[in-house]
Amino acid sequence: MYPFLHRRKNRLWIFITVFAVVLVLGYKQPANADCGCSIGSNGIYVMGYEFSATSCPAEPPSDTKSYTYLITPINCVGNKITKFTSYGDISGTPASIISFYTSKGYRILRNPGGTHFLLIQNGTYPFTGSVVGLNMAGLPAGVYSTDSPEKLNQYCTQFSNPIDQDGDGYPDCLDCAATDPNSGYGCTAPCEKERQLYIEFCGGENNIINWNESQCAGMCKEQNFGPTCPIQ
Repeated sequence: MYPFLHRRKNRLWIFITVFAVVLVLGYKQPANADCGCSIGSNGIYVMGYEFSATSCPAEPPSDTKSYTYLITPINCVGNKITKFTSYGDISGTPASIISFYTSKGYRILRNPGGTHFLLIQNGTYPFTGSVVGLNMAGLPAGVYSTDSPEKLNQYCTQFSNPIDQDGDGYPDCLDCAATDPNSGYGCTAPCEKERQLYIEFCGGENNIINWNESQCAGMCKEQNFGPTCPIQ
């Protein structure tokens, strides 16, 4: 009876459909998309704590270096590790953190450098879901990692220190693509190609000396002919 109304409705639906497609295509995952979790069968969503160091790891990494860690109680909300509140900070070495909190029953996920920990509660009200892809159900106190340990370089709730230029949760010093928010781990680290050549030429990584990360260059340990640099 009023054909122009049908035409206007059809145009409206076309507009809504196109708008929805644009939203989906333009959607980007949150910066800390890898800080995932899921609630276990007991329904406990309280996870424990995140410890985030305010400085970069030692080079080479050492569990005896002291750091200041920001303490953040964390929950699993919407399949994402989220901040509940803040508890200030604590100073200690990775070794001391691990020793103390495993003695209290915590399951600890850590990054290779010892600057980031997820302390998952156990005991009477254990968190039995998954954390960064690791199923925590039935796991006793101890130290655990993931299939890709570098995932745990990503800070889940604290982003102020160390510097994180691209805002992806990976501090620049732990990010192999510091200005690309879509590449925090799993990409080729700086100097990796050159370092592999040195490892092959020098007969092992332990035989490399005077390695300079900014120049991607080093030397082999002294042999019969003295120190040698394979890449000029």
